Amino acid sequence: MKQKRQIGIVMAHHVSFSAKATEGLMAYFLQNTQWTPLMIWPCEEDLWYLNKIKPDGIITSTWTMIQLKQMKAVKALGCPVVVVGALPHPATGVAVVSEDNHLAGRLAGQHFIDRGYVNIAFYGIHNYLPCDQKAAGLFEFLAEKSLPASMMHLGDIRDAFSSSPAQSNAPLERWLLDLPKPVGIFAHSDHTALRLLRICHQLGLHVPEEVAILGMDNIEPVCTTCIPQLSSIPLRGKPMGYQAGELLAKILEGKNPPDATVYVPPGEIVSRQSTDTFAVADERIRTALQFIRKHAESHIGVADIAAAANMSRRTLHRLFMQTLGRAPSDEIQRIRVERAQRFLRESSMSIEQIAARTGFSDKVTLHRNFLKRLNCTPGEYRKSFRPEQQTPARLSPL
Repeated sequence: MKQKRQIGIVMAHHVSFSAKATEGLMAYFLQNTQWTPLMIWPCEEDLWYLNKIKPDGIITSTWTMIQLKQMKAVKALGCPVVVVGALPHPATGVAVVSEDNHLAGRLAGQHFIDRGYVNIAFYGIHNYLPCDQKAAGLFEFLAEKSLPASMMHLGDIRDAFSSSPAQSNAPLERWLLDLPKPVGIFAHSDHTALRLLRICHQLGLHVPEEVAILGMDNIEPVCTTCIPQLSSIPLRGKPMGYQAGELLAKILEGKNPPDATVYVPPGEIVSRQSTDTFAVADERIRTALQFIRKHAESHIGVADIAAAANMSRRTLHRLFMQTLGRAPSDEIQRIRVERAQRFLRESSMSIEQIAARTGFSDKVTLHRNFLKRLNCTPGEYRKSFRPEQQTPARLSPL
């Protein structure tokens, strides 16, 4: 009988992301019973145990690597290592399953443009790889739209996950005051988004009316306990954990190099109060957009929107195209697709039920709109959020 491979799982399970990644790993282990998982707490005693048993491979998390600085100790074991989560700097000798930060930057840009913003900025950390990737994605997207961009850096990687860093707030305050308003700011993490929110309060800048703020990680205790609540791009820890299992298996089989990187798309943006506004000057367009958001799940049409905004259909269409670059009917479908995405991710409702719930006449219309806007079917989209069903991921070029 073939001996099972022993795989060390070095995770700080009290950390939300690591816990989710472990869930994904367990889903992989349940389908691949030729492995025996060894759950290891990231401390010197447990790492000594790993050294004693000589595992066939190790899966660990970025949080473990950053906070406890055990990379050298883990790599010294001489077996393949897969790290779940983006590393702060390029590393050699380890494989990585990372969130797709470049895509996150593009999603942030689209989020603000959908709300009418033409002034968009990034707030991150100097010389920090995940921030560089997010900024690159955002600025690439804005350049495609011929829109300007602004960036402000924290000074130290130690501030990466702090909402109250030690350095002076003066440069940040000057930057915030000088930015043209209204402005949408993508902060590299929820903690730095919270820092932005606090400083805006101190400066008397209204959020989201003057400064709309979008974070990343979707840490609910951070995002939902402040006023206003913070919008955020969620990490998909469970699919990333599953992908880590798959990647390690391919490395052990010789199908992937030991330093491969796989990128997993982030989740759909969780929109809360910090971006719940429209950066348009025309009060009638704001009224129309608010009407669409409130009634999109009903069978509304352009005539209903025009009546709510007190203008003709022709004027409504003209102002939408001038202000947002899309027709009122496109905005209705965009909001419906956005809400259908949430139901597909978070519920077990059938596609027929979701179509009815989100204002589509039938599942065929829902299907057609998904292909048009997302280049996938509703079923394919739902499957991409089920790690046990082989979540699509992007392998970096060698």
